[in-house]
Amino acid sequence: MVHYLRHSEIDFQKWDQCLQQSTNGLIYAYSFYLNVACPGWNALVWNDYEAVMPLPVKKKYGIPYIYTPFFIQQLGVFSPKETSIIHFINAIPPQFKLVEYNLNWANKQLYPELPSWVTHHLSLNRPFEEISAQFDRTLKNNLKKADIVPLRLEKNQSIQSVINLFREDKGKELNHLKNQDYKRLENLVEVCEQQQQACVWGVWDGSNLVAGALFVWSNKHYIFLFSGNTQRGKETGALPYLLARFIQEHSESDSIFDFEGSNQPGLARFYKSFGSTRVEYPRYERRRFPLF
Repeated sequence: MVHYLRHSEIDFQKWDQCLQQSTNGLIYAYSFYLNVACPGWNALVWNDYEAVMPLPVKKKYGIPYIYTPFFIQQLGVFSPKETSIIHFINAIPPQFKLVEYNLNWANKQLYPELPSWVTHHLSLNRPFEEISAQFDRTLKNNLKKADIVPLRLEKNQSIQSVINLFREDKGKELNHLKNQDYKRLENLVEVCEQQQQACVWGVWDGSNLVAGALFVWSNKHYIFLFSGNTQRGKETGALPYLLARFIQEHSESDSIFDFEGSNQPGLARFYKSFGSTRVEYPRYERRRFPLF
């Protein structure tokens, strides 16, 4: 039976144990991540935490609704064994008139009727020589640029420096991201680093940081969560170089590298250039506003 639990009623220890044992466990759904990304989240739980589904909740004009927060691509149902998704969807309380919610890639197989969004996965269970042999020509040319400069990779960078790069580049086009959202990202990195489940890498050209990236992970699943770039970084292939180095370091690890996107054709082509596989995840929406 599916139970609806308010935030204060959730047993976080049992919740995280379910995530740890889940075949589709993602870091987005762990309690420490949710507590920062969407404070006060509620949940649906099957029996005694045999399967779980986070419900990020907000209110607008006094009306409660369920949404997918920034810095969380997929949520949905997580379980160590196959579970009926429809029971969870039907258990979403009726007071939530608006639901805009991303389920996860494993839920697609169990609920194929829903529309899909896209990410890309790359298997890391091979030597890097085999993985890099699948890189396309454009990517290989970009990596050659990085070698010629040459660029320097440094680990343990600050997320603030990468955020600054992003805000000076793509951030100017994204008005929906506010100061509090960037601050929330900083807090997410802090809590994930405390769990030893995050790292920030940067690429330098001389004394200048030209690109940077944030990676988070759990359950043998590495996620490319956030990045920043500069014009110089684009000219020298800094971000492809950084991603290739991360993939190289984690090759032969029986893990998945998740590019976390994209529905945008240009980004999808870039991720595909690494030899990744297109993976779909469902999007569930419900609108039941009263008629006036």
